[in-house]
Amino acid sequence: MLLKAKQLISQQLDLTVVLRRIVETAIDLVDARYGALGVISPDGSLEQFIHVGMADDEVSGIGRLPEGHGLLGALIDDLQPIRLPQLADDERSMGFPEQHPQMESFLGVPIRVGDQVFGNLYLTNAASGEFSADDEELVTALASTVGFAIDNARLFERAKRRQAWLAASAEPLFFVNGGLFNQWVRQVVQRAVRENRGSGREPLGTLVLASEPITDLDTTAAEELVDLDDWLAWRGITLVFAEIKGPVKDTLERYGLNDRFTDERFAPTVGAAVDAITGELRTDIEDTPDV
Repeated sequence: MLLKAKQLISQQLDLTVVLRRIVETAIDLVDARYGALGVISPDGSLEQFIHVGMADDEVSGIGRLPEGHGLLGALIDDLQPIRLPQLADDERSMGFPEQHPQMESFLGVPIRVGDQVFGNLYLTNAASGEFSADDEELVTALASTVGFAIDNARLFERAKRRQAWLAASAEPLFFVNGGLFNQWVRQVVQRAVRENRGSGREPLGTLVLASEPITDLDTTAAEELVDLDDWLAWRGITLVFAEIKGPVKDTLERYGLNDRFTDERFAPTVGAAVDAITGELRTDIEDTPDV
């Protein structure tokens, strides 16, 4: 049954469809009434919440969807399965909105994609009254095998995005240094993270890219920037461009990346970017635009 479920999930390439299929499959596997999948954002909260089992009027009556507090937050923090016969009896439970359907038994397990935690799978109201150890083992096995389907869907979305960029670019070029640049920045960040951890300094929060040497961006370079930005964001690091040329910024907008790289991601100089981060005026950097 688990193999068949895996095959059904892997047949889909649209990420939203894949995530919903995972929830539906988990519900069927353990005969649960409700199910949901919470996608974890870089700051540790829930940036997306896909739910199955509630009627539209129930959803509209609830209002705002969960953000990852209480029991859901505990699963985000501990990354270990949680199985409860009664939600209300657990001290971490924060209750439900007035229009929320009654939920009793609970089972939650993390979902990993590669070496990263993608989100958590939540199931409630087992038909048998409560979830068993076998149910937990089954859903954990499902969660451990669907990472590839999520990864494939992400790759498919990336391919569609690149196709759109190609259509937007009059003369697409192959930017051979994009991948090397991406790898180099990752190595620098990983080394800095290790050094910070060893010295007890505060964790990295911002990476300032001196962008003046960049004269143009093709679709491959833009794709590498998005990939790097996602990688940094997952680690709680914001990518900021300093001294970027106007035409390059226009190219980012033409590729549809202005919603990702908003105005606060750009600084006129490296010094100005550092000032915004530290709140202190750094004239030594301000006067040295080549840094």
